[in-house]
Amino acid sequence: MTQETGLPFVKRGRAPRLRVGILAVGLISSCLAPQLIRADPPTPNDPSLDKALKVIESSFQTEKPDPIVSLVPPDGKTYISLMSIGGGGGYYSRDQVYFIFSRVFSQHDTVKFSVHRLKREPPSKDFVYFAGNWKYHRHDGVDGDSQIHFVLSMSKGAWSLVEIREAQ
Repeated sequence: MTQETGLPFVKRGRAPRLRVGILAVGLISSCLAPQLIRADPPTPNDPSLDKALKVIESSFQTEKPDPIVSLVPPDGKTYISLMSIGGGGGYYSRDQVYFIFSRVFSQHDTVKFSVHRLKREPPSKDFVYFAGNWKYHRHDGVDGDSQIHFVLSMSKGAWSLVEIREAQ
């Protein structure tokens, strides 16, 4: 059989399997590499979304409910669940959100608050998820920190706050 192929027996041993293995690894890595390197495309800058983000930050930094309430749709409700700082889960109107955050800010002093974007759903849904890291000092002397998730939705050409939920 070696005489038919013209290859001596010594060279036929492991060399073909090694080459096939190297080719297989190269093929697999070339198929997987784009997926390993690929990052989500940067989202275009949205000034109205940036403004909404600054409104949330402003509300916590100034300890005033008015800025955050301005993001609640006048004819809609926002889901709020802030368990560790005294708020149960439920859907609340704009006025109720004002009173909830008035109570929260009257009982807590903000030490530091920062927000970062978590993700954005496909453009057809127009939902954006943010996480806020809130370090506070309670008036009873206890310091704490909490991560609060915010969900904003594009509605009638403006971003509206549809959910505020404390991460647990």
